[in-house]
Amino acid sequence: MGFSATGDAYCLRGDMALQGVPNCVKVVDDILLSDEDLPSHLQHMHQMLTRCRQYGITLNKEKFTVAAPKVNFCNYVLSSDGIAADPDKVSAIRDFPTPSNVTDVRSFMGLVNQLADFTPDIAAAAQPLRPLMSPKRSFVWTLDHDRAFKKVKTALTSPPVLAPFILASPLWFYKTDASRLYGLGYALLQDNGRGQMRLVQCGSRFLTDNRDSLRHHRAGATCSHLGYS
Repeated sequence: MGFSATGDAYCLRGDMALQGVPNCVKVVDDILLSDEDLPSHLQHMHQMLTRCRQYGITLNKEKFTVAAPKVNFCNYVLSSDGIAADPDKVSAIRDFPTPSNVTDVRSFMGLVNQLADFTPDIAAAAQPLRPLMSPKRSFVWTLDHDRAFKKVKTALTSPPVLAPFILASPLWFYKTDASRLYGLGYALLQDNGRGQMRLVQCGSRFLTDNRDSLRHHRAGATCSHLGYS
């Protein structure tokens, strides 16, 4: 302990230990196995447990869940329906008190960014809050900030369930916003094979503040279709 690379070495050794186990994903100290049927799942779980024994990895039996239809993994709820936001994260954003300082604003935006994949409206909604995160500016909470704060909360009140990505299915990419002042927003949709369009991922981001150019170019919603052969 004490070495700056301890965390990296820990993750690397865990990755090497489980390398090659089918349908196995590891993030730091959380391991996820997913399969389409129970026999395959039990086989792969046996391989994973064997590797853990070989490499001296100890598992917490209180956190061990077997053959569950739905699991909480890395702040997401995973199931056959897709990827849903963790209800605890949604509640934390909804119940977050009005910020009173820079630290509060940063904490709020940190929570919001964890669910940024569920809505393309964050950058535009949170734009008025962005200057408040700078320690070089005096913290003054105004009515505009309060409106933006509530707008960001509204954008994540009922986040959608993201559909699993299907490699062979066509994709539609929607640019929902492109503004020098308000940032970028996008949504990625895919046909689920039954003629229904489902959201795979969406998001938004701020643009670098450019004081030399004051032109405000706002583009309407556009769409691109991406196909696989």
